[in-house]
Formats: sequence, structure tokens, C-alpha cells
Amino acid sequence: MQFTPDFTSDRQFLLDLFAQLAYREGDFLLSSGVRSSYYINAKEVTLHPQGSLTIGRLLLSMVPEGTQGVAGLTLGADPIVAAVTVVSAMENRPLVGLIVRKQPKGHGTSAT
Repeated sequence: MQFTPDFTSDRQFLLDLFAQLAYREGDFLLSSGVRSSYYINAKEVTLHPQGSLTIGRLLLSMVPEGTQGVAGLTLGADPIVAAVTVVSAMENRPLVGLIVRKQPKGHGTSAT
């Protein structure tokens, strides 16, 4: 099964999905304390089935051959890392996914 992306159509698909699902206009208080007249909730796209697949295809195509894994900062990168690792397995180019924490957990294995 091949998932080679068509950059033009895949990028346009993601842009359309962001416009449909993630972009909102209104009055929003951002985590920085600044107010904004718009807000983009990327999770609406990264957790969408076709959005996730398209993100995985596009990002995997940018990963250099010989790479062993992909990583991202939790929590936002979790679905992106998962998408790339799943597509990498489907492409018979398996990558290990790593989730990076800002601080070690205070429980379990105390992993970072």
C-alpha cells in the first residue's frame, strides 16, 4: 500500500480542513493573556481521520531515509507523532515514536 503524497492536493486538503474545523472567529483569551479575534484549534485536524492520515503522509515524506524515529512535545504533538508512525509502518519504513515531556512524571516510571 503506497501513501506517497501529492503535495499540492494534500496541502490544499489540510488547508480546507483547517478552515472548516479549526478556525474560529470571535473574542478569545490566549494562554499568553493577549486577546485575539480568531483562534485555531489544530487538534480538530490532527485528530480527524483524514487529517491525521494526510499529516502522516506529508510529514513522513519529509523525513530523511535512515531516520529511526520521530518525536514531539506532549500534548499537542501526540497525534502527529502517532500519524507519522502509523503511516511509516504502512510504508514498510517503520519509525519509533517518542513523546517528550517538559518535566519528568512524578509517578510510574518517572519517564520524561
